[in-house]
Amino acid sequence: MVVQRLAWVALGLVVGLSLGLFYAWLIDPVEYYNTDPADLRPDLRDDYLLLIAMSHDLTGDLARARARLATLGDAGTPGEIAAQSDRLYHAGGNAETVRVLALLSHALGAQSEAAVAHLPTDTPTVTAMPTFTRTPLPTTPPTATPTATPTTTPTATPTRTNTPTSTVGPSPTGARHWLFLPVIVK
Repeated sequence: MVVQRLAWVALGLVVGLSLGLFYAWLIDPVEYYNTDPADLRPDLRDDYLLLIAMSHDLTGDLARARARLATLGDAGTPGEIAAQSDRLYHAGGNAETVRVLALLSHALGAQSEAAVAHLPTDTPTVTAMPTFTRTPLPTTPPTATPTATPTTTPTATPTRTNTPTSTVGPSPTGARHWLFLPVIVK
């Protein structure tokens, strides 16, 4: 009888535990909000690191990036950022993503293969300067070439001019008088 009672108790515990887990996992699971970034899943932690690196790339504020990385705990170390940039570099990830992660890890003092490949070098490059040749100036000023200027040809238009002419004729007194008559010339 004791064995039978223990069997029923064990069966009740198993059924109760399975119903509790079914309810907690499938019907009404726990939703986390306002948690620390250190509690994120590894894939979301990588996304958070990328967001910190992108913010650093835009603002250049290293102190703010360090403060944000401190919220990740051990996952926010410069070595972790360098490792993530190397993983993306070897997996053929987005070049811009690799560059911003490599830039942040380099700014924090961590060296990575991706940083070497994506960051500018401090070695100056020599570029050839163009050489200029002088064009001799002319010794005499150029002469102006005459250009044909259209001219108008005058057309004959009749003009009236009064030209005095003298005629000599007899006067009633017998003296000669000069008479001026206007003559029209066309």
